Amino acid sequence: CASRDSEAELRRYFYDSGRDGYGRSYNVVGRGLRNSMALLFNSLTGELYQAENSFDSLGITEEFNVMSLDVEGADIPDFGWPFCSGFGERNPAFGRSFRTFCDKVNVDPAFLVPAHSAPLDMEYYRGGLFKDLDGAILMSWHGHRRAVDYSLVAYLTDGSYSPLVSDPNANGFVALLKGKNRAGDKIRPVGVTTDHLGRIWFVDDRTGKLFMLTKAKGTGGQGDADDSARPAPLQLSQSQKDAFADWYFEFSRVENCTACHQEMVTRRPFDSLELMLAKGWLRREQDATAMPFIGALSGKSESFRPMPPAPDKAFAETEPQLFQWLMDWAADLD
Repeated sequence: CASRDSEAELRRYFYDSGRDGYGRSYNVVGRGLRNSMALLFNSLTGELYQAENSFDSLGITEEFNVMSLDVEGADIPDFGWPFCSGFGERNPAFGRSFRTFCDKVNVDPAFLVPAHSAPLDMEYYRGGLFKDLDGAILMSWHGHRRAVDYSLVAYLTDGSYSPLVSDPNANGFVALLKGKNRAGDKIRPVGVTTDHLGRIWFVDDRTGKLFMLTKAKGTGGQGDADDSARPAPLQLSQSQKDAFADWYFEFSRVENCTACHQEMVTRRPFDSLELMLAKGWLRREQDATAMPFIGALSGKSESFRPMPPAPDKAFAETEPQLFQWLMDWAADLD
């Protein structure tokens, strides 16, 4: 998996004062990392913290990884993805030959984060309003699956602002927020920060709203998290689901989705379909290309943000037969 060693990594780019910008030179600080969106730098220890969005497979935990910014060559830590997870557990999707890799090469995380919590941001709390949280690491849990109860948590730290670890397999945390919005959906925070008063702010990408967490009642709690305008999911017959699963299997082989979603694509394609329906990516429209998912593949959706690396050409152009197959499926929904 050569691409893993050039893509599934964290890089430190260097500032060029002459150009007043960042140059092309960098050093790799960690490999074998997936979806490194929640990052935090500890200026006292010089460590970089990464909260992993791990595999989509049921039950596989997320990771809290620690690395140094000043590493090179053979000292660059390898955290194992996609061959390993957690404390050297081998991904069953790969052959037995990777067992040695997981035992000898994989670097263990500092502790595990509950499966499918999907941490998207981390920030130190130094506001003072919640005094028991002073110096704690705030972490937003987007919740890949609705079974994850909490949306905003905090991990306590020591005098050097390093996380306290009571149990590497199930480290304790402070639950700050849980529950659902008025539409019955889980609150799904993305970015989180604090202000000079110590209030905690976060953005919910399900509702597209900014929320504030504070002690004061009636001055900015969860707010009206009402996304009732979101269209109701399509109701599909079993034959329609079967037809889409057949198409999606071929699509994933062409688009190489199995690199990140092997389990869901090859063994549970209906989970992918249910996820798209729940998120409104597939919905009834007069023009099928107005569906977010189909519009993205057509290349005509202005709001679509492709996952990196962004393709040079739209799917409809590179795979016209498969795209037409999808359009024919959508035409039969009426």
